[in-house]
Amino acid sequence: MYKLKCCLVGHQDAILCLAMSRSGWLLASGGDLVTSVTWVTHKGDVQEGLCCGTGLGYLTIWRQHPNGYYDFKEVASKKISAGTEVTAVNVDISDSIVQLTTGTRDQQVQVWSLDSKYQLYNIFSIKLPTTVPWALFFQEGGDVIVFRIYTLHAKDGMQLRSKGTGMMIHEFFVIDNATISFSLHCMGDATCIKTYDTKPQKTYPKQVTFAERGRVIVSRSDNVQTVTTYDAADHYLIVAASSSNNHNNTITIWKKSIKPGPGNRTWAMIWTALQMATQLLAIAIVGVILYCTMVRHRSHGVLF
Repeated sequence: MYKLKCCLVGHQDAILCLAMSRSGWLLASGGDLVTSVTWVTHKGDVQEGLCCGTGLGYLTIWRQHPNGYYDFKEVASKKISAGTEVTAVNVDISDSIVQLTTGTRDQQVQVWSLDSKYQLYNIFSIKLPTTVPWALFFQEGGDVIVFRIYTLHAKDGMQLRSKGTGMMIHEFFVIDNATISFSLHCMGDATCIKTYDTKPQKTYPKQVTFAERGRVIVSRSDNVQTVTTYDAADHYLIVAASSSNNHNNTITIWKKSIKPGPGNRTWAMIWTALQMATQLLAIAIVGVILYCTMVRHRSHGVLF
């Protein structure tokens, strides 16, 4: 069961985006001019990297200061559209390269390479003919999934196929159809696998995402604008943010602890047994040493 861990305040306007760092210790939130955010830390880099898209079409990279855990400095900024909103940003991090894909309100989808100094280089740009990209994801191999969905080739951005709209994980994606809430689909042919009726009071599309390593689907409610999730080894997090311009907005963080599985319990029992055996062995060794010492002293007494 999820329990409320804390509430974060400070945003004066609507909270439009959320992202947890790879460690789970840092949360980035954006509102007002910041419309999208994602962490872009290179593998093996101890300093976190953060990418923000703005309502004026800028893509900005921030890097963690080596001497301050909560201090970040701007290392790159690039205007990627003609003054229109950055609607989506996503990242693909491999051992050798970090790639970003961005979408903007002027129907542009772009893919960028991010080098070790966190400088941006454009790989390709393409304009979609009929839709604004609202969510972007990398497939294995580097192809880009655009929801309202287009599949773009990794090298030249050629459109491969087109389908609905939603959130993707592995071979599945989930969409909010704004009528009976959301449905789960197969990535290959968009076949609907299951529909989840949450009886929404307001019939407009809402953000949905996966949690608990793909076993749970989380949807924002009528009073929540943005949600994100984080999976750790011993717990799961759900982060939700309100989006009203009429009052101070709040970010709530919910936590669910993970009970050890059968394998973990087995290893815990083995470790406990080894600790007890070590303690007993230490007691036995001490006993033998004391016995030998007493015998030696008695022998010396006989000789004298």
